[in-house]
Amino acid sequence: MYKIGVIGAGMIADHHLDAIQKIPNLEARWVAATKQTSLDRITQKFTVLNTTTDYADIHEIFF
Repeated sequence: MYKIGVIGAGMIADHHLDAIQKIPNLEARWVAATKQTSLDRITQKFTVLNTTTDYADIHEIFF
């Protein structure tokens, strides 16, 4: 299973997350955005395990 972190939760993120959910063995584990309201919208629409308003959190986990 490949785990993905997405930085940004705007309109383009919707397209990325939609594609990620359609690919076997690929999972969106993290989404980072500066606005909590954007993260809330994403988690209502997609299955994402973790969200953060600090992209450095993703960097620490994956690297």
